[in-house]
Amino acid sequence: MEKPAHLRLRAFVGPRDLEKFPREDLALGQALFGMVRDSLKKGLPRPVMLVFRDDQVDRFELAEAMKQPKVKRDRLFGAMASMKGVECMALLGVLRLRVAGPAPAPHSAVAYVEWPDNRWWTAWVPLGRDGKPVKADPEVRTAEEGSPRPAGVGGWFSMARRAGLQLHLTSEDGPVH
Repeated sequence: MEKPAHLRLRAFVGPRDLEKFPREDLALGQALFGMVRDSLKKGLPRPVMLVFRDDQVDRFELAEAMKQPKVKRDRLFGAMASMKGVECMALLGVLRLRVAGPAPAPHSAVAYVEWPDNRWWTAWVPLGRDGKPVKADPEVRTAEEGSPRPAGVGGWFSMARRAGLQLHLTSEDGPVH
């Protein structure tokens, strides 16, 4: 049996504001990409994972997790997907993208949302050397339109089910229930 991995992450829990984070796929995706785009005005946003539940949103800062090998990162995200009551998860921030076709800019502003039934929605816009978007409108793709899932992201819910992953959280004050 594999020993559980330990990683220090900053996490925040707050109420889910349905005006800010609607339940409808397209509206949620657009709102999340809008957050990424807005944060670019202040600099390059660090990657975060938002885990949406009925009445709350868990926010995990991923700077340390993104330094881990991809397998460990994916297992962490899969474990997040295993938490009770998760409706969907969203990876947001400035990331290196791997997409088919001509090589994109080294970094892109990205919002990727995934649901337990393996639906996903993503939007991204390449960034120039100055950290500004190189075009006005993001590239948007979805599972429902038949696009292939972007390489390197997603599959978290199926991994959680397949590998029986669980996330155990503790705060600096002790276990989280």
